Amino acid sequence: MTLSSLIELGICRKVHGIKGAFSLELFNPESRTLKKGDSLTVDKNGEQSLFKILNIQYGNKTILTLEGIDNRNQSEEMIPFSIYIERSKLGSLESDEFYLVDLVGAKVMNLEGHEIGVLKKFYESGAGTICTLLVDNEKVDIPLDSPFIKNIDIEENKMTVVLPEYI
Repeated sequence: MTLSSLIELGICRKVHGIKGAFSLELFNPESRTLKKGDSLTVDKNGEQSLFKILNIQYGNKTILTLEGIDNRNQSEEMIPFSIYIERSKLGSLESDEFYLVDLVGAKVMNLEGHEIGVLKKFYESGAGTICTLLVDNEKVDIPLDSPFIKNIDIEENKMTVVLPEYI
């Protein structure tokens, strides 16, 4: 399995309890994609392992229990790691929908149509999704929302933005 056929759903930096459970940080905290019995890929420092989900609980924290991990010592040895799921398990999209991960690496254009940078990543903040752009070798974070994002063209792999003015 290669990471190119997978979608990253989140990361784990903490264990939960003494029985080997994990506390997940999902990139989309509203998502309920993962279900008991599903397989997911764990990536730790470039090494991937496939696990079956024994249990998952959503709430203030997302608590995950994996098959074969049954004590805190085992889970502490695993962290930190990223979790991935096969793209095919996410279902089909409407014609005007796309996964944010498909925009990573997109050209960033200004309103005049000039390329000014590249989209490096997304992350969730308390206020919503934030895009991290690389513009003139500097990171610039902008909300994934108007008035900053004017257009997203998934076919052309580009987005048109208005950068914030700094004082």
